Parts: sequence; structure tokens; C-alpha cells
Amino acid sequence: MKIIRDKKNRIIPITLEQVKTQCIIDLEYGDEDEKLDRFLKSTINTFENYISGEILLTDVTIITDDVSGDEFKFKVGGFSSLSGVTVNDIEITGCTVITNDYSEIDYSHNNHFILQLPESVNAGDIVKIYFKTGFDEVPSDILDAILRGVNDKYDANYIDKRTLNELNSYIINYWDY
Repeated sequence: MKIIRDKKNRIIPITLEQVKTQCIIDLEYGDEDEKLDRFLKSTINTFENYISGEILLTDVTIITDDVSGDEFKFKVGGFSSLSGVTVNDIEITGCTVITNDYSEIDYSHNNHFILQLPESVNAGDIVKIYFKTGFDEVPSDILDAILRGVNDKYDANYIDKRTLNELNSYIINYWDY
């Protein structure tokens, strides 16, 4: 089984204004916008790696030839919607997806989905499943965690620079004596 996640053209539904507000940065101050954008993408990537799934809406394709029957369980978290299914490059309609809805209480609730086909496939048939994972709108608790993560990266970057500047100042003052 091969899983392909297309993360190139994903839209981040978190604004720079939200990030600046969390980091207590004047909204008009633009010198660090690029850095904040990198911190945001890095934080989202870290969180997605941690949960082994997508937070941002992502196109996913599963390609497999080792299934048979008419019902399959796939361990892919954050299922959002089915885009299509082909068997040996022939589009199959009438497929049903069974998954638990996302719950802000229990994230593990949505770590798989079951695909039911209207007809059986045989072992060796090439089955391609096209679907989306992640959220159109990031749930508030996940949004808060991402913004805090960006803030931590921003604070760590600021503290490191200030500490380095203080150390440089100390060294320069030392050599002046």
C-alpha cells in the first residue's frame, strides 16, 4: 500500500494577525512577518508529525493491490471527505465511507476510516482511493495549541538573540580592559 499526501498547495486558515496577536507584536510591524510564517508552518508540521495526520486540509491518495472484498479499513487519521475511487483505472461510484466524526474531546476517535465498495474487488486489482484529510476550519483547541507553539518559537528566537548579544557585549567589554 502506498499513501501519497499532497501538501504543496494547502491553505493555512490561520492569519498573520492571529499569530502577531498571540506573540504580542504590533500588527503594523512587518519586519518579522516572514519569520513568523516559517514558525507557523514549522509548528503545524511538528503537530502533524506528532499526531501522524493532517491538521490542514490535504489531498491524499491510497494506492493498493493487496485488498480483496468490498470493505476495507484504512488507518489514516483526520478523514474529511471522499473524492473518488478507481479499480484498475475504472471509476467506482456508490462507495460509502464509515468514520467517526471529529471530537474535540477525543482526537483518537478519528484515526481510521472504513470504505465500502458497491462491488467486490479481487486481490491484485489496483485500487486507488482519493480523499481529503484535515480541517477546513481549524478547531479552536488545536488553533490555540498552534498559536502557542508559534509564540514559543518566537520567544525562544528572541531570547537566544538577546542572550547572544549580551554575551558579545560582555566579551567586547572584557577585551577593552
